[in-house]
Amino acid sequence: EVRRFHHIVLLVAAQAVLADLGHPVVTASSGAEALRAVLRHEFAVILLDVRMPGMDGYETAELIRQRERSRHVPIIFLTAGTADRQGRFRGYEAGAVDFLYKPVDPEVLQSKVAVFVELFQQRRALAQTVACDIHPLNNLRVLQYLKREHGLQQPDIDGWMLHWMREGLAALETLLAASPDAGAFCHGDQPGLADCCLVPQLF
Repeated sequence: EVRRFHHIVLLVAAQAVLADLGHPVVTASSGAEALRAVLRHEFAVILLDVRMPGMDGYETAELIRQRERSRHVPIIFLTAGTADRQGRFRGYEAGAVDFLYKPVDPEVLQSKVAVFVELFQQRRALAQTVACDIHPLNNLRVLQYLKREHGLQQPDIDGWMLHWMREGLAALETLLAASPDAGAFCHGDQPGLADCCLVPQLF
């Protein structure tokens, strides 16, 4: 019961600190509740208390990593005191990107979370660029409309579509050039939402 009480206090404090960033904050009072939240929501970053009641933070992180949807979500562990070498190794093996020690400095917590939120928003911006600027151009209804309502011939339609797809792809390349984690795919070495939106437009 003492552990549960301290965990609830930590939840309330963390929620109050992160609310200032202006983004939705989802809280969970146990590992099982955290896993249910991961199924329902998409997260920019996950904060896990190492000493959660019931299933601990390490076990919860390992289960989060087993699910395809949440496999690449960065995890920050919150722990009391200095984690020993074995604990830190287990945390990083479970997918941790960092450890924060209680009592957590509010400014440090905000700054670390803000970095991952910005990366998450950059990924979404790439997908939205494809979905909004490129995808509608290669739409059969749009192409039929150009032919039917404007009397364009197929070479003219192809030229129109090629021009605007080049514009959209150029904007996408600009965003990728500024992205710190671009790799074999739009974000790193695993396909993501932007890649899923992009592939049908090119093949």
